[in-house]
Amino acid sequence: MAEWHCSGLESVWVTIPAKAVKTRHNLHIATVYIPPNDQIPSILHIFMNQLSEIKSQNCNDHFIIAGDFNLPIIDWQYGEPIILRKGS
Repeated sequence: MAEWHCSGLESVWVTIPAKAVKTRHNLHIATVYIPPNDQIPSILHIFMNQLSEIKSQNCNDHFIIAGDFNLPIIDWQYGEPIILRKGS
């Protein structure tokens, strides 16, 4: 898998090769931390773009993404998260 780098967040990626667990698909596991600040929407956008690119390059693999995204104002809908704005 390509090197992962996204400024503004911390992440650790581990790839378990398919042959190690005797399956047909590699398993990519990521833990992600996005510190709370006013740049979260742009950092999240960059993260999602990079994740989409990595996913398309490894379309037969499986992914587990877990972490602390510091998104208290979010409405999870099928397909993608939608960030709600505070105030008017």
